[in-house]
Amino acid sequence: MHLDMSIITVITVIQDFLSGTERTYYRKVGKQTIKFCKRASKISVNEHQRRLLMSAAVSVDEVVAALLGLDHKRNAEAFKERHSCRRLHRKELLTVMRSYLSALLIMCAIFKEILLSKVEMSEKDFMAGWRSAFEYSPSDMQMFDEKLASAFRNKGMDGLVEVLGRQMVNTLYQEKQPLSEMETTSLRDMILDDMAAIKRYVEK
Repeated sequence: MHLDMSIITVITVIQDFLSGTERTYYRKVGKQTIKFCKRASKISVNEHQRRLLMSAAVSVDEVVAALLGLDHKRNAEAFKERHSCRRLHRKELLTVMRSYLSALLIMCAIFKEILLSKVEMSEKDFMAGWRSAFEYSPSDMQMFDEKLASAFRNKGMDGLVEVLGRQMVNTLYQEKQPLSEMETTSLRDMILDDMAAIKRYVEK
């Protein structure tokens, strides 16, 4: 994912939602992405923080839209046999989006020192900015601390993907069976791709 082009592409698509599929994408995912990007611009103390937050917003937009079959910027073929829930409430969708963002943030901790040096911020301030930009609720923080971070500490990325995947399946799809091996690999690859894009930027 190239940072500049991805942000431009997503914003362009969001602004052009004339067909039925694009309207559904905008209503379920794109509208929230615009809100995230606006908040990222508003709360950022410098350009590097703004770009990192917007990159994360674009990443979760592409991943969730692909999983719901609303967009195909990401390869979500492994999930094609699942059917999205007929009634997906905004609060539930936002919980999934923030959980993916949390998983991405946990993985980025691997190169935390370089990232914090790039944005010229303390870990405390960067985390506070992340929570503010993506409007974390207490339950989102609980998911971060007690489930996702705990799973990563205990079982590494396998544990992280397992917990995140379980939540995604239970929330997004009619079929509730655990992730298959192919689905697990697909979700892991999405997280690694997004982490790699951020790492390339902070290492410039």
